[in-house]
Amino acid sequence: MIFKEQRRRVGIERINGFSDAVFAVAITLLILTVDVPEVSRELADSQLPAALRDMWPQFFGFALSFVIIGLFWVSHHYLFTALRSHDRVLIWLNHLFLMSVVFLPFPTEMMSEYEGSRFATAFYSCSMMACSLMTAALWWYCTFFRDFAEGGIGERRKKDVTLTFLAVAAVFGASLAVLPFSNSAAKWSWLLIWPVSLVIGRVFREAEEEAKGG
Repeated sequence: MIFKEQRRRVGIERINGFSDAVFAVAITLLILTVDVPEVSRELADSQLPAALRDMWPQFFGFALSFVIIGLFWVSHHYLFTALRSHDRVLIWLNHLFLMSVVFLPFPTEMMSEYEGSRFATAFYSCSMMACSLMTAALWWYCTFFRDFAEGGIGERRKKDVTLTFLAVAAVFGASLAVLPFSNSAAKWSWLLIWPVSLVIGRVFREAEEEAKGG
């Protein structure tokens, strides 16, 4: 029995270690989406400030993707730290999730390179939406469908995280409706991720506190 438990823990640790490596690669590749501006060496002091200002779409894409991938990692780390068992379906579901994560530098660079392109913005939104849905699916499978945490994650925490990433996907999906009217407005609407996530988290924290108080 002890040997079986150790095998299960080693299996989860290997999945988690591989996942951390993929996250590290994805988040490192993001910096490659930001190119050093090309200006005259002789006029670098006068031309570089303006060149850097023109690069704000690259900085915006880098910062946004960096923070969101960080959110995916925090959620993934919390989940896999709590898991006590796993199965083959979880391994492949996690593999598909990691594929969506490591793909993100590509739409980030495309959006940065083609700032005014509605297609590039839509492609980025769809990529982020897919990754968010995969995160929600991973949590749903591990906590609701199978409960691999074996009671180590509270019911409200399960709902909090699952609904948070469904909400993130909804924000990116809603931006597609704004896109035909304004490319810039669609991009700025992505910042709604943070207030929406905070509201969902607060609702479940308050519910948990009320339950404890009762």
